[in-house]
Amino acid sequence: MQTYANTPERTGFTRERWQKKSGYTTMPKHAIDSCPRCGRLFTCKVNTVLHCDCQYVGLTKAETEYIRDVSLFDYDGECLCLACLNELKTEFQDNQPDEAAR
Repeated sequence: MQTYANTPERTGFTRERWQKKSGYTTMPKHAIDSCPRCGRLFTCKVNTVLHCDCQYVGLTKAETEYIRDVSLFDYDGECLCLACLNELKTEFQDNQPDEAAR
């Protein structure tokens, strides 16, 4: 492991103390945000994307593109809450032609 002069490993400080002393800051892992679509408060996990609600919705590529486009054009690309993600997924599926009818 390579260490640098001002890292906590080298100085012996705890990471929190080192961050305060050095002025180093990071973005919080989670932030309380309001959904631009419905106004509900939700926890945005943008810095831990693997734990983001959108990872648990189970979207296909087409559903992801649809939601991304709706988010970009209607909500300036802001994150949406889990309920809205599920509603948009259902909306997309309801608007698709029935495979059996073909």
